[in-house]
Amino acid sequence: MGMLQIRAKNSSITFSCSCTSVWGEVEQQCNKTTCFCFPTGGAISKPLTDLTVAESQTAVFECEVANPESDGQWLKNGRPLPMTDQYRAESDGVKRRLNIPVTKLEDMGEYSYEIASSKTSAKLKVEGQYFL
Repeated sequence: MGMLQIRAKNSSITFSCSCTSVWGEVEQQCNKTTCFCFPTGGAISKPLTDLTVAESQTAVFECEVANPESDGQWLKNGRPLPMTDQYRAESDGVKRRLNIPVTKLEDMGEYSYEIASSKTSAKLKVEGQYFL
């Protein structure tokens, strides 16, 4: 919540209030001396979806954020996920992607993207290949 407070010595001063946020739209409530801004939407505008892939295939998680300039972090099973050749983060406008080029059975779990106070999560299921 943001707050702008203006103090005036007399009531003949014109007061206007405008709120903007890096997290999206905001609602404003103003009176003669105070303006309060409240976020009305989350930082994530399109959530992640669950994926099922065959072992050694590519998995790509994708979500969309409200503000293309904002940065967040990827998590696996609730812990920060370090970016390596195995896990690659991509940002394209409002789209945020986690690319796992060659999945392994140990990649199964819950993946999340966290930004500001918003978070979206989805599960990755990796199906093993068995030969007779």
